[in-house]
Amino acid sequence: MRGNFTGLLFKLRWLHWRGYHKSSEPLILCLENLVILDLSLSAVADDWEGWTQIMEKANKLKVLDLTGCSQLRKTPCFPADSKLERLILEGCSHLSVIDESIGNLKNLKSLNIKSTWIFLLPKEMGSLDNLKEIFVDKTSIHDLHFLRGSMQKLKTISASSCKNLAEICKDIGCLKSLSYLALDESNIKGLPNDVTSLDGLVELSLRDCRRITALPDSVGMLKSLQKVDLSNTRIKILPDSIKNLDKLEVLRMNKTPIRTFPTDIANLGKLQVITFSDCRSMQGEIPRDISGLSSLRILALSFTLIGSLPECICHLSHLQTLHLLGCDELQTLPKLPSSIVSLRWGTKNMRVVQDFSYLRDLKDLELVNVPDEGDIPSSELSQTESFGWISSLSNLETLKLCLPNVTSLPEVFNALPRLKTLDLSCINLRNLPQLPPSLSKLLIKNYKSQSIDFSNLKTLSELELCDCNVWKILGLGNLRLLQVLKISGCKIVNLVGLEQASLLRRLSLSDCEYLKRLPDLSKCTNLESKEIDFSNIEDHITLGLDWDGSSVLNLFRTTCKLKIKGTGEDKLRGINSITLRGCDDFSSSRCCATRSLQLMERRPVILFIQDLYEV
Repeated sequence: MRGNFTGLLFKLRWLHWRGYHKSSEPLILCLENLVILDLSLSAVADDWEGWTQIMEKANKLKVLDLTGCSQLRKTPCFPADSKLERLILEGCSHLSVIDESIGNLKNLKSLNIKSTWIFLLPKEMGSLDNLKEIFVDKTSIHDLHFLRGSMQKLKTISASSCKNLAEICKDIGCLKSLSYLALDESNIKGLPNDVTSLDGLVELSLRDCRRITALPDSVGMLKSLQKVDLSNTRIKILPDSIKNLDKLEVLRMNKTPIRTFPTDIANLGKLQVITFSDCRSMQGEIPRDISGLSSLRILALSFTLIGSLPECICHLSHLQTLHLLGCDELQTLPKLPSSIVSLRWGTKNMRVVQDFSYLRDLKDLELVNVPDEGDIPSSELSQTESFGWISSLSNLETLKLCLPNVTSLPEVFNALPRLKTLDLSCINLRNLPQLPPSLSKLLIKNYKSQSIDFSNLKTLSELELCDCNVWKILGLGNLRLLQVLKISGCKIVNLVGLEQASLLRRLSLSDCEYLKRLPDLSKCTNLESKEIDFSNIEDHITLGLDWDGSSVLNLFRTTCKLKIKGTGEDKLRGINSITLRGCDDFSSSRCCATRSLQLMERRPVILFIQDLYEV
């Protein structure tokens, strides 16, 4: 678009001109009533003639969006009477300077310079009395300084992923309206003591600040604080004053070297979320009396050395999520509150699978026992009757079992009407009853029986079999909704019925040494997988190639004859790479797709041929 539009569009208020490219002929618009101007992803630069027109005529402009304008190196020169309230410069990848005229933006409420090369905020910003939020994430900023008495309306400072940010000035304590402070992944060593003067601070995030080893002792003075994230810092202990944060709702300290569960938080009645997952140094017991955590909804202690949970945990009537995976010292659990919705427990020392039938609201259950090899004698293997309670969990939607001491599941296992995802990694599982027909995702590992029946799983969309003794899959033809099939390390002889899975989009077969033949897959026109692996196939492989995504066809250790069904070069548009590896007897005379490969050579197709004796 070009030309003079002065007499037209007189009432223009919102101009969305995304992706504008400069032209030799200037564009003249009527901008007197323009309120919002979106030039995101445009080719505008510092010397663009349009800036003069905008700054002189757009006297009512309140929003200027320059997201992704990669040619911009410096912000425009803003007039003294500017009404601009929102300036977005996110993703201006070459922007390194903020013009000092930004001090003229007396009405500016929001400044976003995320993902730019800005390394310094000009002192003129101290006059932006109406500024409420500033986003400097992923910039080269190396310090944050605030003039005492300035920016009294500032509520949000977001400075995450500023790798060079090493200093926060003490005058940050003068920002009386500040409610959100995020300094994730910065290089700061700690917070200045004056930060405790931020009476209105609601959320503090220091996630991944690896140089921080402690919080100010007076952190308890932040009376409005509701959310704190200290994950992946080097904080070993919380200040005693933490007990004074009576409005605290969320405390996250994942991947920290904290050594014991802090007793000072045990009576914070509004605390809803506590996460200490991956705190590998945390050991000992949870305080005996945590009944004061009356609002607690989520408790995550996975991959810690916690040895026990207190008996009073059953009184936490709001607790819904309890995650205890990788807690190798936690051999048993006390009675849990009936409100639990998600329970994940894993240990090396689980000798008995506890009865959780009283958890009627349970939707997500994961039980993992990974003892050292040979640790559990065969005489201790559990039988079906010790595990029958699981059929009473009628609300269960996700179930993962990795239990060496379970050899079979209860016969009424299919009486779980809402179960969608099932993961069975029980290394001694010998018998499978009929599975719930509601399943959409199924993973089975180390199954010992030679056959398996999926006839009733008509809604199954993902199936994975790994290291199973299975020779025969029954009912594969009934899986009309199957989209993903992965089989590895199994003794499968054939895949009869797979040709009916017309919705199949990903297929992976590896280390199936007894599988010599595949069905005709030409009807599976939705295949869009990045990798399709076939191993040891000796007979024909027939594929229908109507793929829209870029695909890779890998043939490993095969002597098969490859057939590609389709008419014309257009049918091969989905393949961009073919790899033949370890195919000792594969030769061009055995490849029925030779002409197809020649057609594909006209396009940027890569043909990898490795370890072939004849090609």
